[in-house]
Amino acid sequence: MPLTSLATSLKAALNRSNPNSLASMLKSVLFGDVLRREPTQLRAVALTLDPYGPASNTSIVLPDDAKCEVVLAGYARTGTGATRQLIPQPPGAAVGTAGYVAPSANGNIAFYPTDAFTSVDVLYIPKHIHVLEVTLPVATGVVTLPTGVGTACELLEAQRADTSTANLVVTVPAATNSSTGTACFDLAKTHVLLDSADAATSVRLKLGVVDPVDINALLEATSAFI
Repeated sequence: MPLTSLATSLKAALNRSNPNSLASMLKSVLFGDVLRREPTQLRAVALTLDPYGPASNTSIVLPDDAKCEVVLAGYARTGTGATRQLIPQPPGAAVGTAGYVAPSANGNIAFYPTDAFTSVDVLYIPKHIHVLEVTLPVATGVVTLPTGVGTACELLEAQRADTSTANLVVTVPAATNSSTGTACFDLAKTHVLLDSADAATSVRLKLGVVDPVDINALLEATSAFI
């Protein structure tokens, strides 16, 4: 099988680092975004409440451009729970056991509330998404995402924008939603589902969509940079 990595690719051009074109190459891949998506080590972080998580949650609320895709490792330094190495859980998993840590449904990092940790270390991989905010109508508990927002990947925040401004708890994608005060994607991630009994008519959403810059494709394709 022939080699599939091109000597003329952007990756190869970056490796050559011609000073005449390096700045343009870094701009073409949005290099700040590339660095932001590297595995991230947090040290001695205090926990807080996620306003879009369950009422009893204890979490690390992350920046919009560095939400958690997967937790690689965690360590509890201080708190009611035992000082220990923490056990990472899959994304969106309920943290229902002492000593566990997981990415929450909206991309923050959640801990078992009763552990009441006050200082933790976490190593995690950030999500590769582009973040935008929209306010959309709700029809019988269903929000249809317009095609103009792009391909939705993550629901980061949901807040009513009608007679109420209440935050909604973001939950994992599901076929239906009958839990009051919550919001989630449907399974295809083309709609956001609320409990129809809440009678919401408008909602503000913060969404993570597919990044318009496909770094993988750029790195492998033939480059115009010498």
